[in-house]
Amino acid sequence: MLAAMPDERVDHIIDTHGLPERTVNTITDRDVLHKELATVHEQGYALNDSERIEGMRGIGVPSVVRKAEDCSAPCRSPVQQTGSKENTFGQSSPNYSSERPKK
Repeated sequence: MLAAMPDERVDHIIDTHGLPERTVNTITDRDVLHKELATVHEQGYALNDSERIEGMRGIGVPSVVRKAEDCSAPCRSPVQQTGSKENTFGQSSPNYSSERPKK
């Protein structure tokens, strides 16, 4: 959802809540976060590789309703899937971290 917000709104949220480190992969730098959000906005989805919880990966995409009869204004809500690095068959999931910008 942050990727759809203006930079000023993102900065306000950062100023209010900070960027606390939860794992070694957590983005804690404002400029790095803005670059990541630009990438997310451009590609249309976000990847999470143990950024909040060690060993958990996730993907998130926005769900946007644009029909007037469905919503009085464009509605945005996140859709996400999260799981462990080990899939249900005990095999490691692909490592996408090499495709992500370094912090």
